[in-house]
Amino acid sequence: FHLGQAVADSTQLLTEARAAMVQLRRDTEQTATLSIIESGGVRVLDIVRADSPVQIVTRPGALLEFHSSAQGRVALAFGPANLWDAVRGKDLTRWTPQTNTDLDTLEAEVETTRRRGWATAPEQTLVGVNALAAPIFDANRALIATITVAGSLQHVPAEPPADLLAAVLQAARRISENLGCTEYPV
Repeated sequence: FHLGQAVADSTQLLTEARAAMVQLRRDTEQTATLSIIESGGVRVLDIVRADSPVQIVTRPGALLEFHSSAQGRVALAFGPANLWDAVRGKDLTRWTPQTNTDLDTLEAEVETTRRRGWATAPEQTLVGVNALAAPIFDANRALIATITVAGSLQHVPAEPPADLLAAVLQAARRISENLGCTEYPV
């Protein structure tokens, strides 16, 4: 039953998210990624690739760590408190020289994410690459996924421009509304 329910939930999420992801890619010219929240990180469920000679993508099925990804920071900010179990009391992987492995700094970054409703993670997983993520909520206003654009710092800067930020937030709200979230919590 639970496995069947999980498949059904993912299918509905994918169905509702796909058109918004295609539109987000069109609006931003960056790869759009849909990820789901797991106890050990954020798993990439689907991507819509940018149409460019050089692509920055994370393959579906990849598990991104909470501390070193924009998606992970969104999960920690809006998800259940037990997600912190995956980062507290453990050695955090330093993927790049810029990867934050300090818990106090991570807590401050997550609080900033909670306040503003989105996260970035410039050069936290790969040098020269950034991601901009926003939360997706279900009908109960519970976090179920994230939507993200990823690209070079040239195209997805640490402080995203207003039009890029608006496009990602609009996609997150649209998917949330399609899943029955009548009042987007952010």
